[in-house]
Amino acid sequence: LDRRNDPREGYLLPGEEEIGFDHAVVAVDVSYSISYPELDAFAKQFQCLREECPAKRITVLPFSSRELRSQISVLEEGDPMPTRYSIGGGTDFACVMRWVNALDEAPDALIVFTDLECWSYGVEPDCPVLWASSDVIWDKGGYQNRPPFGVAIEVAI
Repeated sequence: LDRRNDPREGYLLPGEEEIGFDHAVVAVDVSYSISYPELDAFAKQFQCLREECPAKRITVLPFSSRELRSQISVLEEGDPMPTRYSIGGGTDFACVMRWVNALDEAPDALIVFTDLECWSYGVEPDCPVLWASSDVIWDKGGYQNRPPFGVAIEVAI
C-alpha cells in the first residue's frame, strides 16, 4: 500500500485503529497453592488489563490439574470477573493448552493467572500467551520457573 499521497499520513484520527480483542481466554489457577488474596489480586489485575485492552468476549477458565468445566464463564464487555471458585488439586498447565487448542478458532490471547508451581506446560497454543505470576519469576543455576513459551510477568499481591 502506497501511502505517500495519502492526506491522512502523519495524522492520528479517532476510530482509525481499534485496540482490544474480539476473544481472550483468561485461565485462573485455582489449585491448593493459590490463596484467596492471590485470587483477589488476579481479579484486580484482570480489571486493569481489561481497561487497557478491552475484549468483546472473555472466557474465564478456572483450572487446577484439569479444567473446571462447571466453573467456566463467558463474559461480555462490562461483565465482572468471578472472584470465588472451588479451590483444590494440583496444577497442570497442559490441561489449559489442550482446552485452548481444541477450540474451533484460536483466541486473540491467552492470559494465565498462576503461581507458576508446575512444569507441565503442554503444547503452545496458536495465540500469544501472557503468564501473570503471583510468585517471583526466578532462574537459579539452570533451574527456573519461567514458562517455555509466552511472556511471564509478576503480579503484585
